[in-house]
Amino acid sequence: METIIQQICINMVEKVLKTLKESKNLSLDIITPQIREESNNTCLSIGEEYIKIDTL
Repeated sequence: METIIQQICINMVEKVLKTLKESKNLSLDIITPQIREESNNTCLSIGEEYIKIDTL
């Protein structure tokens, strides 16, 4: 389970870094919603993995 969750987190960090790199404007007002959405998706994925493994 740890490696799956680690991979999910690594993917999130890569997506956030890509968002920051590709952003023309690094204003928090602009990038925060994108990063928040990715963070929410990551939390959901981690929760789903935990439930999936816990029910085995």
